[in-house]
Amino acid sequence: MTSALVPLHAEPWAPEIVDLESLNAAAANAVTESIEKLRQSARAGQRTVAPPALVAVGPAGVGKTHLFGRLRRKIGARGVFVHIRPLLGAAMTTRHLLGQVVQQLGYSSYGQSQIDVIAGTAIALAEGENPKYPSAMLQGLRELSDDDRQKRVEHAIEAIAAQSPDIDTPYLEQLLRVPFADRLLRTALLLWLSGRELDEAQARRVGLRESLPEDLATAALRTLAVVASTTAPLVIVFDQLENLADPDGSGSRVIAYGNLISDLVDVVRDVVIVQMGLATEWDQNIERRLGPSQRSRVVGRRIPLALPTPAERRALLTLWIKNLPAQAPPPWPFTGPQLEEICNTPGFTPRMLLFELQNVLEGRDLATTVPAARAEPPDDAILAAWGARLANARRQLDEMADARQGAEPAFLMEGFVALTHLVPELGAIAAESPNLARLENPRGPAWIAHIHQANPSSVRSALRALADRPGGLLAVRESWREWPPTWRATREQWDSFRKHPAIQWLWLDRDEVTKLLALATLLKDARSADVSGVEGKPLQLDAVIAWARARLDARNWLVTQSLLGKRTAASADELPAPRPAASANQPDGAGAIAILRTLRVASLERIVRETARAVPGSTRASVLEQLRASGNVHWIGDAIARWTE
Repeated sequence: MTSALVPLHAEPWAPEIVDLESLNAAAANAVTESIEKLRQSARAGQRTVAPPALVAVGPAGVGKTHLFGRLRRKIGARGVFVHIRPLLGAAMTTRHLLGQVVQQLGYSSYGQSQIDVIAGTAIALAEGENPKYPSAMLQGLRELSDDDRQKRVEHAIEAIAAQSPDIDTPYLEQLLRVPFADRLLRTALLLWLSGRELDEAQARRVGLRESLPEDLATAALRTLAVVASTTAPLVIVFDQLENLADPDGSGSRVIAYGNLISDLVDVVRDVVIVQMGLATEWDQNIERRLGPSQRSRVVGRRIPLALPTPAERRALLTLWIKNLPAQAPPPWPFTGPQLEEICNTPGFTPRMLLFELQNVLEGRDLATTVPAARAEPPDDAILAAWGARLANARRQLDEMADARQGAEPAFLMEGFVALTHLVPELGAIAAESPNLARLENPRGPAWIAHIHQANPSSVRSALRALADRPGGLLAVRESWREWPPTWRATREQWDSFRKHPAIQWLWLDRDEVTKLLALATLLKDARSADVSGVEGKPLQLDAVIAWARARLDARNWLVTQSLLGKRTAASADELPAPRPAASANQPDGAGAIAILRTLRVASLERIVRETARAVPGSTRASVLEQLRASGNVHWIGDAIARWTE
């Protein structure tokens, strides 16, 4: 069923979107034009001719993330898409960018794996076949014997390398293996292509003992871009760029970002770059801090994004309502005056419009007509936002666990940075690398290190390097990635390492890792005005931080106690006890069913809010689990649930 309503906050990889194409059509057309220009110049062999970097900026809630979903739907297999957000408190590096690019190329977009699209079109073009049908090309190759298929793939590699001699041929060879690999080998290949370290079993499957060297990250991106450019160009969308601003005003992360984009323009070249952010933040904190050389590459074509006009608001409402079981002709479910109110009040965002639609469906007054004294406090809205980000963090960890990996080091480290906003006495954290950060506080400098390595020899190398580092050190690793019994040498070295008087060791349990990842995302979204109050308007970052300080009890997290030097719980080598996950049989789920039975029909956001009030600790994920498990819940799209006897 096509969704009748959409969530209040757009997800870039949502499988389906409700889209009004006239809204900000100029931005979508500009990206489409850039893709076509790159395809044409690449096919003509003019690889130095690349479209200018695009800058799409506008007010909060204008639909920047939604624009990414529209482009995926509209362009389909004629482009492959990557959605990147800045790291909290750390500079984006080429290696981090490569990891995110390859991870998202493994995603499915409208029924097709993006990396299969790249490989299938590249092989088809190399063989002189029609590149419009990559799935058919790959299926034909899968039906061949291993030897015959390998000969065809090798011929394609030779043809591509002859046309583009500056690509990294070994990298291309591993890339073209992906569509024909079984699940385990495919996972290992994607990890290697992304620059991540493989464990011993994965390395044996791939047949490569070493990870992708650090200095080949740019060459790898260049290879991906060149191979994709002739048929399905790589489109990298940088979103929430206001998070590049440094709290100290130094602009160091903006400068690092400028260098990264300059390298993409000058070296990688065959890529479409789209940059999105809040207009005022872009002008004040990003563009003006770029040097002339950077500005000439970063600030290409600027496309302003605008809020919907009154006519576009009516059209959006029509799209959202058309699949509802209408009980009366338009303007249902609004009254005539209500419809005029929300369509003609200045400053309405699509998010606010959707919120008002949910209001009237649930029998409440419009938020625009509720006096400030009667307005609900933002507490419930932030709680729902927190629950959604916890669910996303759990999905991230599940995805990494399936690949026999832990949390992405850069994302875990920004979780530590976010923690300092809740517990100011921790001091300031400056990330030195994706897995190492310096902590400055009144107790003196210290270090936080994430021992993320998947190979025992790499773990031992990391421990040796950290043991010689001056100052205090907190070393962490996920508790579900304990040393296997066969890692005897590693266990012995770790035993010696953790007994050093200046070193603390902490096994991070899944609950705390999830909260660190979710906290970083929540604060970044708040900084980008993507956390809304109950009336659909964005909440200030300070309000979200104040809520988190009051409600999340971050001071008593085990990792916080360790950083403060107050940890007295488990011994250094003791794994934390696993915590039970929320399930359909727990009270939070039961609370959701009781609430929906009372309300009869309600938005998912309201059910989450009401359940959180009744059952502290409930999450969006557990509410969804119980609702979906019940045979009495009927869904109207993805956002409205109705109780049926």
